[in-house]
Amino acid sequence: MRRAEINPRELLFEKIPACYGEPGFEQTAQDLKESKKILDDVFITLKKQVAGNIKREFGKTQNVSLKACLHEWYLAQNYSSRNHVLATAESEFLNYLEKLSTNDEGEIVSALSYILSGVYLEDWNDTNFVEFQEKLHAVKAEVEKLEEHGKDAGGSSRILLTDQNGNAIEKYYNADISDTTSLYLKNMLEEALEDFGNTLETNQKVAVLVQTLEGLLQ
Repeated sequence: MRRAEINPRELLFEKIPACYGEPGFEQTAQDLKESKKILDDVFITLKKQVAGNIKREFGKTQNVSLKACLHEWYLAQNYSSRNHVLATAESEFLNYLEKLSTNDEGEIVSALSYILSGVYLEDWNDTNFVEFQEKLHAVKAEVEKLEEHGKDAGGSSRILLTDQNGNAIEKYYNADISDTTSLYLKNMLEEALEDFGNTLETNQKVAVLVQTLEGLLQ
């Protein structure tokens, strides 16, 4: 059904009835309704299993709410850990926990599925269950490494900005850019700034760079 090239009429009046032995339109509709119920039940069970696994990963029993489990762990991380410039998965994971407000465990599981694996829960295949658990473990371990070693983990450089609304943005980051990709980006930025020459004042160039940083760090 995920194939975009399927003709809707062919799907409704030929392929779906054929799956049920072509018992007639009314019976096919009833069979399809029952199939949907089965799939919905399986999906609910999957969400519960994933929620249970997340709780176990964070050392909590099943009677603890998923929101409370994640919120408690988030608050246990020190300031520099929560404000470290991390890889995309770790950063999005912490940002989600910071703003987490729902108690709906199914909603939380669905959100974390996409954040950590890039795949919606509805689109999981046979390998995604294990892959999600492995990714969750890796992300949790990476953040806890920062908690264990403080701001010295992965680099101790600090950046402090104040946005146009007066809000402070403080982040710790790894200042090492010895890899070729980082050096290439640095050179590209320097060349771009040089190309503008006197077209832009230094203050304007700084403002552009700072606003770009704000977008990356928020």
